[in-house]
Amino acid sequence: VATETLDRAGMPWRMAFSSPSLGGIWAAVAAGLGLTIRTDIGLPANVRAIAPGVLGLPALPMMALHLHQKDAELDPVAARLAEILLQAALETLPEGAETKGLLRVA
Repeated sequence: VATETLDRAGMPWRMAFSSPSLGGIWAAVAAGLGLTIRTDIGLPANVRAIAPGVLGLPALPMMALHLHQKDAELDPVAARLAEILLQAALETLPEGAETKGLLRVA
């Protein structure tokens, strides 16, 4: 998403660092090696969020979040986990975000 958005805006970019771990990505960003796209969840104190438009960066498109579950009725533990995940996702949405089509687990 990020590279496509930069390409559409005609902004050059290069991959400066890659890591299979979130900790590695946070360390690289904190060291000034580049930028990453993440939610504010777990944002380290030594990393700051950059709003769209700052540094001339384009705004990112909205993205869908899907929680898939089997067709059969979930057992109580799985149903509770699904509800916790959905609630956590809802709490992190920016104000005014579209929530149309969200499925709440009973």
